[in-house]
Amino acid sequence: MANLQMRRSEVQQRLAGHGWFAELDSRLAEAVLDAGRLLSFARGASLFRPEDDPGGIYGVVAGGVIISTLGRDGLPA
Repeated sequence: MANLQMRRSEVQQRLAGHGWFAELDSRLAEAVLDAGRLLSFARGASLFRPEDDPGGIYGVVAGGVIISTLGRDGLPA
């Protein structure tokens, strides 16, 4: 999908329909969305790197995420 831009209301509607987010009290769900930022990434872009500060909740509304880490031998896993 090229340059997908969603409105906050569309993101909320998609998240509210599935998974753990759908089970939240509506006031809590709204507070989580209000505290968040809508981000869009190009294919292959990094969302988070090992040297970044810990923390955060990420919700994928469209597309997918590949998770990789380094093994004990220092090689990608």
